[in-house]
Amino acid sequence: MDLTAFYVIYSCGLVSYLTLIFFPNSYGLTYLANVALITSIGGWFNTLLLILEMRVPHQNVGSVSALTRTMAVGFAVFAPTIAALEAPYPYIIMLNLSTLAMVLTFALPPAGLNLPIAQKTGNHTSILLDRSSNAPILVHG
Repeated sequence: MDLTAFYVIYSCGLVSYLTLIFFPNSYGLTYLANVALITSIGGWFNTLLLILEMRVPHQNVGSVSALTRTMAVGFAVFAPTIAALEAPYPYIIMLNLSTLAMVLTFALPPAGLNLPIAQKTGNHTSILLDRSSNAPILVHG
């Protein structure tokens, strides 16, 4: 469900960008589009953490998180330049970048591939096993 949440947030941003591109002079629609766009951008940050937890191996989460944040800051450097372009080019550029990010989600590994497996060992005890080695991670009793 992590990517489903991402696709809903992407769709919200897609509708916002298309509204801002095709109805730039409609006061009510542009207001709603801006609110939906801000909601979409905020959702990207939240779903990023969920996708990192579900699809990135635990030993790589820190480096992948640092890389994604560095790329986000790097692209933010170009934001004033993109915003200075004549309308609707800023929205078209951002729509293309967000669509590229959405397309790249199809290359992600399956969810939970790197998460441990819980194995029940008794009525009130269980053990967590590493998927790759079947070695115990945490015993809870």
